[in-house]
Amino acid sequence: MSKRLVLSALAQFTAKTAGRNTRRAHRVGAVLWTCLVYFVFEWLVRLRHMVPQGRTDTK
Repeated sequence: MSKRLVLSALAQFTAKTAGRNTRRAHRVGAVLWTCLVYFVFEWLVRLRHMVPQGRTDTK
């Protein structure tokens, strides 16, 4: 096999697999951001209900 053919095949393989992997990484990132937003929202709701009851001290 010629060196040019091997490099061409390697370039095609890299281009195809890199596209799949970046989409998967974006999906994981979106899931993590969604979880963070959910837990911050839950924390804010808990704080909102604790303030009127006077339970905000950390003692």
